Amino acid sequence: MPSTRHLFVITAVSVLSLVGCSQSSGPIELGHRSDVVASGLSQSPIPFMQSGRIAVSPETASFTPCGSQQQYWLDLTSEQRAALDQHEASVYAEFEGFFTPVSRRGFSADYPAAVTVSRLNMLTRELKGCAQPRNTVLAEGSDPRLWSAAVGKGHVAWESDNDTQEVPLSDYQLDDEQAQFSSKEAVLTLTLNGCQQSEHTLYGWQARLKTAQNTFQGCAVLPSADTSQHWTGQYQGTSQHSGQPTLTTKLTLLPDHSAITTYHPQRGSRD
Repeated sequence: MPSTRHLFVITAVSVLSLVGCSQSSGPIELGHRSDVVASGLSQSPIPFMQSGRIAVSPETASFTPCGSQQQYWLDLTSEQRAALDQHEASVYAEFEGFFTPVSRRGFSADYPAAVTVSRLNMLTRELKGCAQPRNTVLAEGSDPRLWSAAVGKGHVAWESDNDTQEVPLSDYQLDDEQAQFSSKEAVLTLTLNGCQQSEHTLYGWQARLKTAQNTFQGCAVLPSADTSQHWTGQYQGTSQHSGQPTLTTKLTLLPDHSAITTYHPQRGSRD
């Protein structure tokens, strides 16, 4: 999505705020198997933003996260499949979704997990999306004339003709169907609905920017940042049974959402 240099100021500040989130060296200790684990974990999967390449064929659909060679089976509704069929066999995509187990039969059995798409953010052949991660809301349009807007960390900015402003964000609301970002001077409203301004790019949101001077219509995308990445790292825990060696289990969670589990018995140890 093209944007002016003025609006990229917000993007740079927001991305820098993410630096330094990596974990310290050494695995995180999870304790013994007999430790009490706090209850209240959600039984329903929580969707999170994912970015990468989607490849479709008449019989299969797969997703490869940015920076990875790991492929996942892609569960699609008939509407989602129809949207993908309008693009090339491989396309950059951003969407909110979650992982589920694959069936033991059929084409999906060859994949480690399946991805369910709950909300589309963008499909495009125009951008090298994996090389352009962003932590901002971006919107643009040409109704009634060319305009663009961005929402970054605590600020909203817009530009059209001679009206260029960047002001503090006073409130925002986000649910499954709509997002609204408000300031004293303007309100940017996003509605979940396919929005296409180019034959090569499909946006997941329609946008309306209302300022004191005009009301603009266009398309928008949410940030592409994967908020689940704070889970990546190494974890380990131990289990002990009477008369058996102590077993240390090490788990490595990788940024592409795959995992490596290794087991290390301590020979000769006794309770």
